[in-house]
Formats: sequence, structure tokens, C-alpha cells
Amino acid sequence: MAENVHFQLERMLPELASLEKEHILQKKEIEAIVKRRTELEYSVHRRISRLPDYLRYIEYETNLDRLCRKRIERLRPAKPGEFPLPVPGMRGHSVYENAADGEEDAHKRAIRAQKLRIESIKAASEVRIRSLYTRALRTFPADLPLWFQYFDWCRSVRNNRFLSGAFARGIEAHPTKPAIWIMAAKWEYEGNKSVRAARILMQRGLRLNNDSREMWLEYFRLELHWIYKLQRERRALFGPIEERRKKAAAAAATALSLEALSTATTEDDEGPQDPTSIPEMGVERGLPRSRLETDPVLAASLDRDAAQSSLGLPADGSEPVSVFERVLQESLIPRAVYRNAIH
Repeated sequence: MAENVHFQLERMLPELASLEKEHILQKKEIEAIVKRRTELEYSVHRRISRLPDYLRYIEYETNLDRLCRKRIERLRPAKPGEFPLPVPGMRGHSVYENAADGEEDAHKRAIRAQKLRIESIKAASEVRIRSLYTRALRTFPADLPLWFQYFDWCRSVRNNRFLSGAFARGIEAHPTKPAIWIMAAKWEYEGNKSVRAARILMQRGLRLNNDSREMWLEYFRLELHWIYKLQRERRALFGPIEERRKKAAAAAATALSLEALSTATTEDDEGPQDPTSIPEMGVERGLPRSRLETDPVLAASLDRDAAQSSLGLPADGSEPVSVFERVLQESLIPRAVYRNAIH
């Protein structure tokens, strides 16, 4: 037991050295912290572990982390780029002395180095509290309030990596507890903005808890909220649905009126047409009529031939042809030749 206690205390030495170096805690305060942590470590490493000992240790570390964060806020610059005000003992630091001498580069380096050290102190504190929760949950995995307290702490520090791992371990330890599934799905939907992951969690939870009324209601609420969100985004982009329907109806009516007007104009310009008639080459290509077509003598001869052919008599006085042959000669063959010519 003593070896484990000393091992845990040795892991805290770099963090305590950084706190003293940055003048966040004084030397007497660090000595009191080491003494109190030693007592708490012995209490959680006893032969028969007790949950109140872990809770007391977690509460002490949480309060200490909150105190350190408040003192760090006091050292933060009042304006972006402004150097923090010195506190007693800070002038002995070489980087601060260079910055006080007016060197701009040293000033920027000091601010950047201080931010990195402070972030490392915060991260070390979070890792230590997380390790305490992990040790407590490994010893008491059936305690649901402890799991919920762990979830709330991960959410308070805004660490998505911690919270994702916490939900995974909680679901693994309690797959038949709908509350953990619902909390995990709600975090995926509201925190990570991922409706797909939330759906997957709810569906997996319903497979194991298909008789849970609470899970079905939460799943239904999730889908309704997602539909409402889509409708709100669509309304913001395209306007209300009534206006869209009116615009669509007006556009359809305009298109129909333009189509009807173009059809009527085409029929008036072209007039009734025989579907079996062959258009003239000049008219088809937009060219003027030839002199042969406008010659009156040729036109009279053509009219006479047309009258004879209408009676079924050939123009040259030969034997009359059948109706089939006349249609073939006058309609089908010329149309086929015309198609081949224009194509």
C-alpha cells in the first residue's frame, strides 16, 4: 500500500513545481497540499475501500482545481497582448525581466510561454481528477449516482474526449439502464451536433430495452426536434411555405399561359396544314419562290394535270392507274425522296 501511495504522490511533483514556479501557489500551501493528499491516498488504498473516501478525495481535488483556475484568471492579461501585472516574487524570472526592459520579442515569448504552462497545469489537474473517478468506478461499478457525477464533471470541464469515453464505459457497465443511453444520445445531438450518432445510440438502446417507455418517448422527441430544426432552416433559407406555394403556382400559371399563347400564334401564322402534304423546297429553307413556280402557263398546265389525276385519268392519255399506284406515285415516293434529300 505504501508503494502505491508514494507512486501516486511522485506523479504530482511536476505539477506542483509548475504551480510554485508560476506563483499560483506559495510554498506553504504546496506543503499543506502534499500532506492532505498523502492522507487521502492512504484512505483510498486501505484493504477495504469505501466510496465516501473516494468522494472526499474527488471533492478536495475539485476545489483545489477551482482555486488554481481563479488565481490563473487573476494573472491573465486585461487586454489582448497586454503583459500581466507582476505579483510578489515574479520579478525574479529572467523572461519577465527581459520583457520589462522593453524587448518586444521577449514580451511575446513570455506571454506565449506562460499560456502554454498554464494550459499544461489545467490539463494535469483534469487528468488527475479523471484518474480518481476511474479508480472509484473500477472499485464501485454498480453505483449509478457516481456515474452520473462523473458525466456531469466531464461536461463541466468541456472535454469531449473524456465524456465520450465515460459514456462508452457507462453503457458497457450498465447496458440495461435507459438513462445512460438517453444522456449519451442527448450529448451527441446537442454537444456534437450529430443526429446520426444520436439515432444509432437510441436504436442500439432500444434493442436492449425495447420495453422502455422512456426510451421510446425520447427517441420520438429526438426525431420531432430534428424535423422542426430542418423546417426552421428551410424557412430561413427559402421563406414560409405559403409564399413558396404561391410563387410556384404563379410560375406554373405563367408557363402555361406562355405555352398557350405560343401555340395560338403558331396556328394563326401557319394555318391548317395537310399532314400528307409535302412542303416546297423554297418555303422549307426560307428561300424565295423560283420563276418556274410563278409562271402562269406552267401553273395552268399543272392545274389541268391535277384535274385529270383527280378523275383517275393520266395526263398523257394512257391507261388509267389504280388508286394504290396513284397514291404511291403522288404521295409516298415524293415524300421519301424529299426526306432523303433534306437528310
